[in-house]
Amino acid sequence: MGLYTALYFLGCDNVRMAGTTLPYANNSRFDAFQVNLTADCNMGCRCSPNELEPVCDTQNKISYYSPCFAGCKSAEGPRNTQNYSNCACISLNMTYSSNQEVTAIPLATAGPCPQLCQAMIPFMVLLFVITLVVSITQMPLLMITLRSVEEEERSLALGMQFVIFRLFGYIPSPIIFGNVIDSTCIVWKAHCGQQGGFCLLYNIEQFRLRYVGVCSGLKVAAGLLFFLDWLLICWRHKKDLDKPQALSVGEIVSSIISLDRLSVFGWNTNIREDEEEQPLGPDSDYNSANDMDEQELNERDEEFTYSSTAKERQPFGLSRV
Repeated sequence: MGLYTALYFLGCDNVRMAGTTLPYANNSRFDAFQVNLTADCNMGCRCSPNELEPVCDTQNKISYYSPCFAGCKSAEGPRNTQNYSNCACISLNMTYSSNQEVTAIPLATAGPCPQLCQAMIPFMVLLFVITLVVSITQMPLLMITLRSVEEEERSLALGMQFVIFRLFGYIPSPIIFGNVIDSTCIVWKAHCGQQGGFCLLYNIEQFRLRYVGVCSGLKVAAGLLFFLDWLLICWRHKKDLDKPQALSVGEIVSSIISLDRLSVFGWNTNIREDEEEQPLGPDSDYNSANDMDEQELNERDEEFTYSSTAKERQPFGLSRV
C-alpha cells in the first residue's frame, strides 16, 4: 500500500490550455475544466472541436486547442513546425531592437507548450518495484490457498482459484477501469453531433488520482480478505491442537516393534512369574514343590535357559510363533 500511495504524488500537472483547463483572457465567467472553446476572439472562425492541433503562446506559455481557436490568421513554415501570427486570442507581443526597429516575433508555435515534468523515470522505477513485489507474493498466496482447505480438496481449490481469477480479471476489470478512464476525459471527439469515438484531451491529474485510487481500493479489499483468511487458519490450527491426535502409520509400526522386543527379552521372566503365580490345586501339575525332586527342577531350568537363548538369537522384529 505504501508503494501505491507514492503514485498519488508522482505525476505531472495538466496542460495549461485555454478553454479547457484555463479561461480565455477576456472570459471572467469560466469554470475550470468546463469546456468552452469559443470566445469573442474566435467567434466567426467556425472552428471544429474534432480537430485537436495544439499551439503554444510562446510569451505566456499557454496552449490553445488549435490555431483556429487561437484566432490565428497567418502561418509560416512546414506543417509540424509552423509559426502562427496575427492571432486574435493572443495578445500582441512586440520587441524592439537597439536600432528602434519593430520586429514581430512568432505569437504561437505548433505543439503544446513544454512542461517541466521529470516524473517519468521515478514512475518507471516505482512501477518496476511494485511489479517485483507483486510477483514475489505469488508463491506465498499459493501456499495460503493450499493451507486453507483440506488435503483432499486442494486440487479443487486451485481450480476454483484459477476460475475466479479469470472471471473477475477478464469480465468486470475492463469495464471498471474503462469507466474510470472515461470519467477523466475533458474533450470527446463528436460524431454526427453526438459524443463518442475517443477522447481528445484528458484531465491527467484526475486520471492519476482515480486510477491509483481504484487500484488501492482493490488492494485494501484483498488485504482484508487475506487477514480474514489468516484468522480462520489460526482458529483451525488451535482447534486441531485441542483434538486428540490419531496415531500415524509410523507410530503404529513403532509400537508393534516395541511390543515384539518386550516379548523377546522378557519371555523367560514372564514364564517364571506366571509359574510362581499359578494357583495350586488338586488338578494342577504341580501339587506341591516338595513332590518335585531336584533333578526335575534342574531340567526345567535348563529348558528355560535354552529357550531364552534361542529367542535372543532370533532376527530383530520377528514375533514368536
